[in-house]
Amino acid sequence: MNLVSNGNFEIYSQCPNNASQITYATGWHNAALTPDYFNACSPTSVGTNVPNAGFGYQPDCCGGGGYAGIYVLYISTANNDGREYMYTKLIDTLKSGHKYLASMYVSNTSFFNYAIATVGMLFTDTAIALVSPQSFINANPQVKNNTLLADTVNWMLIQDTITAIGNEIYLTLGNFNTSVTCDSVKIFSTGVDAAYYYIDGVSVYDVATIGIEQNKNNAEVNVYPNPAQNNFTIEVSNNQKQSISIFDVNGKQVLSQTINGTTSIDASNFSAGVYNITITNSIGITNKRLVIVK
Repeated sequence: MNLVSNGNFEIYSQCPNNASQITYATGWHNAALTPDYFNACSPTSVGTNVPNAGFGYQPDCCGGGGYAGIYVLYISTANNDGREYMYTKLIDTLKSGHKYLASMYVSNTSFFNYAIATVGMLFTDTAIALVSPQSFINANPQVKNNTLLADTVNWMLIQDTITAIGNEIYLTLGNFNTSVTCDSVKIFSTGVDAAYYYIDGVSVYDVATIGIEQNKNNAEVNVYPNPAQNNFTIEVSNNQKQSISIFDVNGKQVLSQTINGTTSIDASNFSAGVYNITITNSIGITNKRLVIVK
């Protein structure tokens, strides 16, 4: 189960009609300054439409019609560490010693001319909400990207496995490095001196529960190793013919085939991330979840 209740930003209380309306996305809040909410329900004239967002055209990453957006760097002599953060409360507290797979997708925007590396995910036991003009959270996030996030066309995955201290229940997203240490690069010669990212597909899974089946087809099904890298095995307890379908986090089918009994699957072409596996026979369906790491 994804512990982020509205990680795809599809559920909203109101359709956004202006900037700074992240609270319209159910469950999400301002942690600093004024994060934005974009949705396909919004008219194109106000800049919060998907895919015609005001800071640069970008379709939804995960098969829906909503995403968020935040400044992660603003080049200014007055407030060089000014940036935006957003947070949500998880469905359940993280358990001490448990490993969790945390991920999100980001896309740089063509309206701004900088890119950075250090967008991160911070887990805490209390909510962080700064009062303006405060706009820098001095913390060390458990998940922090370390390669330049420069792509303005495709969504880029930020992902890591963390071990919980225990009782963390709030997740805050943003850039927790100073402007000096966030590995910023000016990628466009014109535009606003800032870095701004769209955010979508936020998820947190307890690794111990990944791969536990919802068994409705009268067969015991195991998927291993899990997490996997270049290949994995689907083991079915009976010899009935089984049809398997594998879907990525965006709902795109990446594999469909028929198996009998235990079968090895080549995953060398799978990208890192979480996948859903549906195993079907004449009796019913079993669902499994698989993590691919690279």
